[in-house]
Amino acid sequence: MDQKNCIAALHASPWKVVIACTGAGAGVQQLLWAEPGASATLMEAIFPYHRLALADLIGHEPEKYVSTDTALWIATAAHRRAAELVIRSGGDPKFVIGLGVTGAVATATPKKGEHRCVIATRTSEGMATVNITFEKGMYGREGEGSRCDILAVNTLLAAAGLEQGVCPPYNFKGVTSPELIVGTTMRPSRVVPLAETETGDLFDRTLFLPNARRERKEMIDPAKHILFHGSFNPWHFGHELMARQAERMTGKEVICAISSTHPDKGRLDRGELLHRVEQFRYRRSVVITGGAPLFADKAKMFPGVGMLIGADAALGILNPNYYGSSEVARDAVLRGMLSDGARFYVVGREIEGKFMTLDDLPIPHEFRKMFLPVSGRWDISSTKLRERA
Repeated sequence: MDQKNCIAALHASPWKVVIACTGAGAGVQQLLWAEPGASATLMEAIFPYHRLALADLIGHEPEKYVSTDTALWIATAAHRRAAELVIRSGGDPKFVIGLGVTGAVATATPKKGEHRCVIATRTSEGMATVNITFEKGMYGREGEGSRCDILAVNTLLAAAGLEQGVCPPYNFKGVTSPELIVGTTMRPSRVVPLAETETGDLFDRTLFLPNARRERKEMIDPAKHILFHGSFNPWHFGHELMARQAERMTGKEVICAISSTHPDKGRLDRGELLHRVEQFRYRRSVVITGGAPLFADKAKMFPGVGMLIGADAALGILNPNYYGSSEVARDAVLRGMLSDGARFYVVGREIEGKFMTLDDLPIPHEFRKMFLPVSGRWDISSTKLRERA
C-alpha cells in the first residue's frame, strides 16, 4: 500500500497525534495534513528548534540533542500534550500517540559527526524508537529531511498498529538502520512498557505555570513559595484576595495546590483536574498533588513550605475527632508536622454563623508557633457559588 492510503487509514482510525520535531521530521505535519481528514488525527505540531524551546518542552536541556533519550523525552512531552487535549475535550486518552523526532542532517557547513535521525513514539502502552544514519553527501539537506519525514510517518503508523506505506520515488540507498526491513517499512525497537502510576504519565510534571509551561513539583522552594491547598471548584475573587494578602505579608509567591485525592470526597478524575487547572492559566501557578489527602501528608511532601488555609481548615487540623477522638494522637501528628517544618497561614472564616480568626482557635501552646494570622475577611465560598449557578 502506498503511503497516502496508509495515512488515510490513520485518519479513519481512533488515534489522535501530537508531533514534536527539532528540525528533521519537520515535514511530517505536511504529509499528514495533505491527506483529507487530517483534523481527525493531527491535534498539534510543535517545532522546538531553539535549544531553550526544547528545554521548555521536555523540562531540561539534554546532554545530547540527537540521541535516543532525547527523542523519547520529546515523544513523552508530545504524548502528554495529546492526552491533555483529548481529556479536556471529553475523549479517551487510550488512543493517543506522541511522536518525537530529533536529527542532525546536512547543513551549509559540513558536519564532523554522522548525519542521523532518531524517531520515537509513545502511547499509553509503551515507547518505541528508530535510529537512522545517512551516508554523507548522498541526498543533501532536503533529501535527508524528506526521508526522515517518511520514516517518521511509518514509525507513527507502526505505533498505531497500521500498515506502513512505501513511497516509490524515494530510494533509501545509503541509509543504515537496524530497524529498517524492506523499503521504508520500519520495525521500531520496543522499550519496556510504561508502569501505571497513581496519576499517570500525564502528570509527571505537575506544576503548571501561568504561561502554560510545566515543571516538576520539586521546583517549589520553601524560601520562595507558599502553598494554598483547596478544591477551587471554582476559584473565585475571595481566593485571589487571600493569596495576595499572604504574598504582601510574606514576600513569597502563593501557589495553588489541588489534590487528586480528598479524604472525604475521594479521587478526582484527570479530566476534572485539568478543568480546574485551566482556571489558573495566565493568573497564577498551580500544582496537582497525588497521594497526599491529609495536611500531615502535604507537610511531608513539601517540607518547610508554608500553607495558606482558612480558620475552618485549621479548626479541623486541631480537632481530636479527626484522630480517633484522641488528643494524644492529634498531638503526635502535629509534632510530626512541626518537625517537617509545617507553617500554617490562617485566614479568618465564618464557622457556624460566627466569624473566627486564629485568636479564636484552641491551639495548644506547644504548636502555637506553627500557626500565623493573615488579616482580612472575604465571606464567599465555592460551595455557595455552585449553589447559585
